[in-house]
Amino acid sequence: MLLNIDSCNTDFTGEDKMLVMGEYCEEHPVILSQPGIASKIKNFFMRRQGINWGEKQRSPIFRFSDSCYRANRFRTLETVCPEHRSTLSTMMAAEQK
Repeated sequence: MLLNIDSCNTDFTGEDKMLVMGEYCEEHPVILSQPGIASKIKNFFMRRQGINWGEKQRSPIFRFSDSCYRANRFRTLETVCPEHRSTLSTMMAAEQK
């Protein structure tokens, strides 16, 4: 049920009754999908004659993996637990400085 808050803003005043507000959150949500679960990243490049897999490029997570060809898929660190993700983000940010 969607409410138009502008038309019923007097209902949320709390003047007549006691107002109780709560919030529910999970550290590792089961129902909500984590980022990267259903997404695929595809990189396209123009092939030249012969066997050509594209140029090698340095991956953003080069410290934790090897460089890869553009057309290859590899597992990223996007779907790891938040504790590990924040640690890796901090390490990668420190390396870029």
